[in-house]
Amino acid sequence: MNEGIDFVEALEDGRIVRVTKEYAIREGLMILKNYERPKPAVKEERQPLYTRYRSESRGYVDLDKYRKPLKSNDTILASLIDNFSWVITSTRKSRNLTRKQLADVLGVSEDEVKTIEMGRLPRNDYVLVNKLESYFGVLLRKDPNVGKLNLEVRERKESRFLKEQTERVKTQEREEQKMSTVLSDDIEIIDNVD
Repeated sequence: MNEGIDFVEALEDGRIVRVTKEYAIREGLMILKNYERPKPAVKEERQPLYTRYRSESRGYVDLDKYRKPLKSNDTILASLIDNFSWVITSTRKSRNLTRKQLADVLGVSEDEVKTIEMGRLPRNDYVLVNKLESYFGVLLRKDPNVGKLNLEVRERKESRFLKEQTERVKTQEREEQKMSTVLSDDIEIIDNVD
């Protein structure tokens, strides 16, 4: 942009055009957006390190300068289908569930359900996504193989868990049988008590 000339976006013959402010006013166009002139770059002089810290110690310290950037959820969000939040919301509503009921079923807070229905992830992991996929029986990921693999792994774990449970119950029943036979063998019945 040229310095000294103000540009605006205006409505001209049903189209949005970028013109000078002077032209838009002269023609009586509706101005939609003003563009500010670029400000000349001011080179900041660097102070010696000891004076910078000394001056900060007397007043406000801007901690944001020293923080590491936060990890982003972009990789996880990018792996989900584009309308995942709509799928979750519509499925929940079609089953006549409130957010609170869904949160109780999944074992998470209502705020987390609300957050994911708004299109954001409350945490940088797939835990809530996996729970929603398995509960609703939908795929929320772009790569369907990832969800299928998780379902297969979960099914294997469940079957292994069921086998372990049945073995535990059988073992417990055997132990109870042994105890009952031992007790019956150790009991001596005396008819006459004098």
